[in-house]
Amino acid sequence: MRHEKYTKTTGTKPRVKLALAAMLLFAGAVAGCNRQAQQKQPDPPQVIVAKPERDAVTDYEEFTGHTEAVNSVTVRAMVTGRLETVCFVEGAPVAEGDKLFLIDDKVFQAQYEQSVANLALARAHLRRLEADLRRAKALLPTKAISQEDYDKTAGDRDEAAATVDVALAARNSAEENLKYTTVRAKVAGRVSRQMVDPGNMVRANDTALTTIVSTNRMYIYFDVDERTAIRIRRLIDQGKFASTDQSKTAATDKDKTGLADQGKITVNYGLADEDGFPKNNTADVNFVDNQIDGPTGTWRLRAVIEKPDPWLLPNMFLRVRVPIGKPYDALLVPERALGSDQGQKFLYVVDDENKAVYTQVTCGPLRGDKRAIISGLKSTDRFVVTGLQRVKAGDAVDPQEEKAKEQESKDADAPPAAPAATAQVKTVSRQEVR
Repeated sequence: MRHEKYTKTTGTKPRVKLALAAMLLFAGAVAGCNRQAQQKQPDPPQVIVAKPERDAVTDYEEFTGHTEAVNSVTVRAMVTGRLETVCFVEGAPVAEGDKLFLIDDKVFQAQYEQSVANLALARAHLRRLEADLRRAKALLPTKAISQEDYDKTAGDRDEAAATVDVALAARNSAEENLKYTTVRAKVAGRVSRQMVDPGNMVRANDTALTTIVSTNRMYIYFDVDERTAIRIRRLIDQGKFASTDQSKTAATDKDKTGLADQGKITVNYGLADEDGFPKNNTADVNFVDNQIDGPTGTWRLRAVIEKPDPWLLPNMFLRVRVPIGKPYDALLVPERALGSDQGQKFLYVVDDENKAVYTQVTCGPLRGDKRAIISGLKSTDRFVVTGLQRVKAGDAVDPQEEKAKEQESKDADAPPAAPAATAQVKTVSRQEVR
């Protein structure tokens, strides 16, 4: 009995010791996991930061417009007759005075010659009556002729003089009609197609033969909404808006209330296939309408392009950018650095403790790929340029200057200096692997 009791007692103690050892091992493992978890906390996200640039910017408004030729002429027949010849190449440039069409001139040539003959007849008749009048004047003091005969001779002479004037006018009219049988270009520009084929009859002042548009200058017409029109007028009153040619108004000394007395305003335009507004695409405003269009509520303006490109044609669609006010200093940030929160633009500004601060800003015009900041940002602030998705307000970040990061990228992309250096790097790598 003693032996069995001793055996049961000694068999229980090893089990207790094993249980205590297992508990100690489990507690140690849990503590090790906690320490490991504490050691593996994530590093702050790496972001690219930069400081804003300061530069002069201008507020702009954009509108749609179209081009029109400064001179657009519809060529019509000035006399009635049969069209004989077309003297131009369709779509080609023409100079002022170039021949365009020839109308049959046989009838007009005969009328001209007849008028010349009638004029000569009237002048001959006038010369004979002037001689009769001189003789009558010499005979009247001697009572060789009566006063009645003298008055009749003087009246016949005056009628002959008037007949000469009538014949001269008829000769001039016939000469003009004969000239009109040769249809010439009244303006220089580019001619359209022929609208009437040779052999057809054309009617004076009715039949359109072709059209010509000038190409040395081009108009841009565009409409400004009423709100912008009011803003422009107020800026003019405050002297903060430069507009059309002041010298022109100074010379005429008229209407001192319009744009024309404020200097000169230059707009930029862009074609349908162009991105933005190319620097060389400029035009000067030279006309503003005297009233707002009632049905549309817009204000019509016109700008003129000096020496436009040959491919710029009338009635082309354009986008017009109008400067509003004078240039002012502003801070510029890359457009990609801006975030949007329910329509409100914001930046992540990195403070002295390298923490991201949510900062709302007021944006101005876009200049290239950079946006002007009107308020909410200081020139000394560092803001996040790239990595916005990894940033939360109040979290710590690892800021990297934009220029330094670009230099590191260039160094990483640079080719190795020499083959020997490459071989050395490969040897070290193998030793590390071993």
